[in-house]
Order: sequence, then structure tokens, then C-alpha cells
Amino acid sequence: MSWLVRALLIALMPLVVSQPAAAHSPYFTDSREIALPDGTIGRLRILKGDGVVGADPARAVVLDAEGRSLARTPSSIAMLLTCSGERQCVAVDPGNWTAYEVDPASFRVGEIIRPRQDAIWALERGAEAWGFRARWATLPEIAKAELAQVLGLGGTALAFIGIGALFAVALVPRLRWPSEGGPGRRLAFFGWAALRVVVLLGAAWISAMLAFLAGVTTPLWLILMGLGTAVAAPLIRLVLRRRETVAAS
Repeated sequence: MSWLVRALLIALMPLVVSQPAAAHSPYFTDSREIALPDGTIGRLRILKGDGVVGADPARAVVLDAEGRSLARTPSSIAMLLTCSGERQCVAVDPGNWTAYEVDPASFRVGEIIRPRQDAIWALERGAEAWGFRARWATLPEIAKAELAQVLGLGGTALAFIGIGALFAVALVPRLRWPSEGGPGRRLAFFGWAALRVVVLLGAAWISAMLAFLAGVTTPLWLILMGLGTAVAAPLIRLVLRRRETVAAS
């Protein structure tokens, strides 16, 4: 179990030290070319704000060929871009199962957006959205968005899998009530049971905090945790069976 704990702590360190000590300017991440109604090529981009203590909120924005803002989606903890063809892209909020299609009829021509200037702050602030049409996301769109989120998580995704494996370590081995051995054996039984509860609660808390800091959607969080448990559980059972076989021989 100790190697899992060490691996988890190592995976958590980059995320913890990367949290900013002060507010930072909004910034762009992913970017895709899209075709605009006037025949020019615009950009569908992800704009992130400052989450202060949590994950940076994200929204999709559309910029024209000169960099002027045309549209923006609502803000979310996770917003990703998926494309079904050349310059045919949508923004997907996998946590809310929502896809945002560009809606030129509701475009608002704004200022040219440049980093660390007032215009980018104005584009990031507020809850109002325009220039997009919301609909239910399809399963392929959700799958593409979640896969992109996993690839962006890197070592943090491995940390979730490791925590899921830690759940298996705490849950799979069976505790048997001692039929003999006196109070000491029964006390040891309760001690091991309490330790399992502490491990499970601690792992759940760490996992929830990690998901909060990384901005991971709940479905993806559960999938990664479940993957770790599903992989580790049969391996642990195999090891336990071999130990029982060796002990019986």
C-alpha cells in the first residue's frame, strides 16, 4: 500500500505547487480554425479565467480574422473543442452534456482581443453568452471531449487511477471475525476495520480535492477511479489466492 501512497503524493505535488499565489490574467488555450459566414477564417478558442483556489473557469469564444471577439459561451469548469470536419467545430461542456454551435445571427462584434489588456478581461467576465446556440451533446462529442480532457490531465489522471487502486487495496482483502484467540484478536480485527475506513475516507477526500483543483468533470472522475479499482481488484485477488495456496501447501 505504501507505494500507492507515495505515487499519489508525487502526482499531487505538481498540481499543488502550480496553484498561483495571486490572480492572473485570462489566457487562451486550445484553438481551432472555423469558417465564418463572410467567407473568412475565424478562430474558436478556449478562454480561461482565474479560479483563485480552484480550477480556472473556461469558456469558448469566437474571434474573427483580425482578432475581434464575436461570440462567447457561458463559463464552465471544463470546456473543450471537438471537430467533425474541416473548420466545422463545436465547443463541448462534458460536465453538463452541452454542445455549443456557432450562431452567426447572434454575433456581437467587439474589440480586438490581446493578452493582458482590458478587452480580454471584459470578454472573460460576466455570465452572459452570445453568438452560440446550445444543444444536447452527442455521445461521440462527449467521448472526444473527455478523451481530450484525459490527455490534458497527464499525471493527474494517473493519480485518480492510483486512488482507485487504493480503494481496491482497502476493499478487496476480506476481514474475518476471529473465532478464537481472545480479546487481542478481536481488537486487532476492529483496528484493521477502522484503518480501512480511514484509508477509504482519506482517499475519497484527496480524490475530491484533486478533482476540484484540476477541474475534472464528475463522470470522468468516476471513470478514472473505477478504472483503477477495476484493474487493481483482480490483481489483488490473484496475489491473495497465491498466498493462500502457498500457506496451505
